[in-house]
Amino acid sequence: MTDYDGTTHMSEETHDAAIRGPLAIRVAILVSGIVGELLTITFCFCLTDMDSIMSSPTGLPVAQIFLNAGGRTGGLIMWFFVILVQFFTGCSAMLANARMAYAFARDEALPLSGYVKFSAHQSRFLTLIQILE
Repeated sequence: MTDYDGTTHMSEETHDAAIRGPLAIRVAILVSGIVGELLTITFCFCLTDMDSIMSSPTGLPVAQIFLNAGGRTGGLIMWFFVILVQFFTGCSAMLANARMAYAFARDEALPLSGYVKFSAHQSRFLTLIQILE
């Protein structure tokens, strides 16, 4: 549910960023809100016994809901997708941090900005900053 954050960081790269950036952020928030509401409704329909879910041996109520709804195999498959989404969200956050650090260094707003700019352009290795340029 962090689509608007990635949209915010990528709006610098678009044409007509003053118009398309806010529009993309609004659409991302709308889609995230709708999907989040559907997820909440789905979880509510899958709740069978609240006390057993809250005191589940897994220690994770959402994992117990998945196990109750899909059995062992189905629950593990659904839990795998939760972990996958968390991984990609972490990757998105690290990418945003790297882009902001480079932008601040480019504008000389970070300590040692000259070193960061120098190392980004003089490296013999292909770095993420060079790919994004």
